[in-house]
Amino acid sequence: MRRVVNGKGAFIISFLLIFPQIAFSQKIEGRIKKEGINIRVDSTVNSLSLGKLKKNERVEVIGEKYEWYRILLPSRFHCFVASRYLKRLKKDQAKCITSSVNIRYQPSLKSIVVGKLEKNNIVKIQEYRKDWSKISCYPYSYGWVHKNFVELSSSTTCLKKKKKEDKKEKKDNIKKDINSQITKPPLAEGIFKKLRKNLARDINYFIENRGGIVLLKVNQRLNPAFFLNRKVKVWGKLKANHYIYIDVEKIAIKK
Repeated sequence: MRRVVNGKGAFIISFLLIFPQIAFSQKIEGRIKKEGINIRVDSTVNSLSLGKLKKNERVEVIGEKYEWYRILLPSRFHCFVASRYLKRLKKDQAKCITSSVNIRYQPSLKSIVVGKLEKNNIVKIQEYRKDWSKISCYPYSYGWVHKNFVELSSSTTCLKKKKKEDKKEKKDNIKKDINSQITKPPLAEGIFKKLRKNLARDINYFIENRGGIVLLKVNQRLNPAFFLNRKVKVWGKLKANHYIYIDVEKIAIKK
């Protein structure tokens, strides 16, 4: 689609193409709503199915892309790792001895990659062989499930039901929360940037890092313009309402 931007013609790509994947640092629990739901290697209905999920099965959501959630493959799923990168600790346990080792769907270098191991990661061995070892995928591998089949936990979806607080009490609570965050690890780190157009729930900024992007809702009282295009750390509350985002309470320059 062609639009005029600042007096010049430009092709505007849809928002989802500009920001294809959203990653976040806290896992969110979800529940599968139907029996036999496919968990796929990518966020499309035509991509390979890695297996099926059971109704009411609990899953850990670690990101989203388009209308899909990225989830950790449950422990009952198995994957494969080249045995030369593993050091056996026990009959059913091994340690990865190098960094960025691919976890594959099948025991072949041509097979798709479903995750990675880092140095000193511990894996559960299901079957050890000279070339390839069969391991439990959890918690190092992931797949994609359509949002229609996942219900996020009540702790992240009941936010609408909370009673409105008195203004003064709310301000006091915010101050207390900000002070308490000083000793807590940040929810996200990366380059602080502004969205071209606000999303629902007044989501207006994002952080970009190696894992993707993290959507943010930032109040102007935090002076977000000061942090633009700088490496920052953010604290706040993780929320989920179609989009998963952080309601930011504190921003600091990452030194």
